[in-house]
Formats: sequence, C-alpha cells, structure tokens
Amino acid sequence: MSNGQSLYNSRLTKMYVEYLRLHHPHVNVESVLEEAGITTYQIEDPAHWLTQEEVDRFNAVIVAKTGDVHISRQVGRFAASSRGLGAAKQYMLGLLTPAIVYQLMERHYLLLSRAASIETKKLGSAKFAITATPKTGVAAPAALIQVPPTAPG
Repeated sequence: MSNGQSLYNSRLTKMYVEYLRLHHPHVNVESVLEEAGITTYQIEDPAHWLTQEEVDRFNAVIVAKTGDVHISRQVGRFAASSRGLGAAKQYMLGLLTPAIVYQLMERHYLLLSRAASIETKKLGSAKFAITATPKTGVAAPAALIQVPPTAPG
C-alpha cells in the first residue's frame, strides 16, 4: 500500500468540500471531515498532503452520506466547470488550447498527487494519450477499485 506516505494534495479534498456544500447542502461537511480524521485547517492549507488512508476514509464517508458511489466523477466534472474554477481561472483556461492543457498536465500533475506519474503523448492533431503509472507501493484508491465502470454519456 502507501505505508502512510502523503500522496494527495489537500486542494483535491477541498474541491470535494466545495462540491458538497453546493450540491449536497444537507451533508454536514465538518462531520464528514471529523469522521475521516481530517481537520478543516488541513483542507485550507494548500501545502498539506493527505495519505491514501485518509483519502479512502474521506471518500467512504462522503459516499455513505450522499449515497452517490460516483461522486468522484461528479466532483471532477465540477472542478472543470466555471462554478468550480471561478471566473478568473475559467477565463485563463479559455485562452489555452486542449493541446496545451494536455502538454502542461504532465508537469503540473505533481502539484496535486504524488501517487503516480503521468505521461502525455500527442497521437494526432486532436488526439492524445495519457498514461498514469502508480508509484512503487501505491495501490489504486479503494473507491476506484470498487466502483464498476459506466458507459459514457
């Protein structure tokens, strides 16, 4: 497993918190964090990193409280939306082409996760391959293992 290594930046968990507050206002975020063993100040600190175990506990609690086994997918969509990014960031992203975003992804992924390395490769004018390779000793998050894939759409 990860042996307690800090692998995931708190910015990722903060995005979940923002999503919960907006889309699941009935869920008490402070109680979710408490049950997961994560503090509010850890989430607010962009230099804080969480372990695989902390992230797995957090995910298990939010799935239980929301009943949504696909919440990670929803949070990912929210993160890329104008509501998740904010107006200034959305404007800046509007200036980037998809090709530039994919090229930057390889370098900037390390700001969010230490659990894997990613490699992007341009396959054609509008086609890219992204390969994620887990770091030695890091297992896929439990939530990703348990949730069956769904058809696109």
